[in-house]
Amino acid sequence: MTNLRFLQLHVPLGERSKTKYQCTLLTALSNELRYFEWNGFPFKSFPPNFHANFLVELRLPYSRVEELWQGEQDLGNLEAIDLRECKQLRKLPNLSKASKLKWVNFSGCESLCVIDSVLSTNTLVSLILDGCKKLKSLRSEKHLRFLENLSMDDCSSLKEFSMSSDLIESLDLRKTGVKILGPSIGRFRKLKRLNLKGLRLEKLADELCCVTSLEELKISNCGHVINKHKLQVICGASLRKLHLTDCYKLYELPPNINALSSLHELRLDGSGYSDASINYSSVEVCVPGSSAPKTFTYRTTESSITVQFPSHDSNLNVVGLIYCVVLSPTRHHSRIIKQHCVKIQHQCYRGNNGEEVSTWHREANVELNSDNVLMWYDTYRGGMIDELYYESVRFTFDVAGEHDVSIKGCGVHLLCYSQSNLVNFLRELEVPLDLKVWLDYYHHHGDADVNFKLYMALKYDNKLSELLQSDLDSRRHSISEAIHETGNKFTEESSRSGHCKLDMVKPKKMWLMATMVAAILVWAARYHAAARR
Repeated sequence: MTNLRFLQLHVPLGERSKTKYQCTLLTALSNELRYFEWNGFPFKSFPPNFHANFLVELRLPYSRVEELWQGEQDLGNLEAIDLRECKQLRKLPNLSKASKLKWVNFSGCESLCVIDSVLSTNTLVSLILDGCKKLKSLRSEKHLRFLENLSMDDCSSLKEFSMSSDLIESLDLRKTGVKILGPSIGRFRKLKRLNLKGLRLEKLADELCCVTSLEELKISNCGHVINKHKLQVICGASLRKLHLTDCYKLYELPPNINALSSLHELRLDGSGYSDASINYSSVEVCVPGSSAPKTFTYRTTESSITVQFPSHDSNLNVVGLIYCVVLSPTRHHSRIIKQHCVKIQHQCYRGNNGEEVSTWHREANVELNSDNVLMWYDTYRGGMIDELYYESVRFTFDVAGEHDVSIKGCGVHLLCYSQSNLVNFLRELEVPLDLKVWLDYYHHHGDADVNFKLYMALKYDNKLSELLQSDLDSRRHSISEAIHETGNKFTEESSRSGHCKLDMVKPKKMWLMATMVAAILVWAARYHAAARR
């Protein structure tokens, strides 16, 4: 193997413990190697005669390696190193002279304590350190001008963090021990995704207001440092997703929240905010499955589907649509996490000539190692509802920019608001009550102990005392009356205006709207899962 330049070895997971290797296999390796990949590399290190002078990519995921090699190597050609899930890796070689190093993945290296030499190269583009539980500090005085992606999810011992980069777009600090975000965060001018979930922050850096390109911000358990004034500063025009979960001292949202035209996902789970005057326009859920739920009005095993909209004079007032696509990984790995840009193309056919109504994109982060059904709800965009009555519309779904994921089915459900439809939904669903009790519990409405017992009873079919059962029946009756009242409201509006739109609902009814939409999705997911069993 003296002239070998490319070597890739893959041993199935179930065969690794059975397969025996001799050390002489490594001594015969070529010094001309450019690419070396061995999934489940069984040795503790490379032999002393191994030379990495020409090595461009080194990939040894899920290996037993403790130290790559002893001494220094000339790594001037090395561009990528993948040592993910090498749980026994304790020491890294000196990577400071790896002048072309761009992609580094040390996720799951639980025994690794120090990675300073990696930060000495200014060519770094992506650094993944998820699950490096012994890593205590990540500091660099060097300006990493090409760094775009930095992830430290579940680095539970990490206390210090300070880095500088002009190009970084994604920063994940979930479940780390970082308590203070230093001024360096303000130098991430192109940062788009910031995840601070699970941090016990003592202070939210003022410099965060300098990050004007932020599209996704996720924070949890930081109610004492989050208030509406801080949010007003950091909620820029480009913000698309805002998660403020378990921020129990957050009672108000900034006045500019409704002016964020790009915002399509807002989560306030467990916050102190209880005013339901926000128009929730999007709900999403992803569940295992290989076909569109049977409960959808229209479904197919193709990537496009034709839907017939009702006429104006029918009693079906369509106020929104629920979509679903069946996502299937084309390559089955043990762990695939992909960001999918699902392109929804609407084509409206009038007679023999078709006319495109609208096109938009939706993004969802989903973890795929098998088929999954992604379902979501969106309100109508623009004045499209008026154009679609009497129309046959074709919806086309496409996963843009992805080669490892395909669409093997889709579905569309018409969300209609008529009194009869609402009552029928209520009769079939236990989920709205389940969801309402959960919201009451987390928003501290009423007796917390009673709410918790009711929620557990609904979720796990626990038996209740007569008193609690009476309380449960009373709440079910209240929701029934509320839905009847809302149905009457829509019926009245429909008779005056010809049809009814979502924005006619008064703010006080928005909790019911959000609950109903979320309930329909969860109900469809549960029904689908039960049908598969």
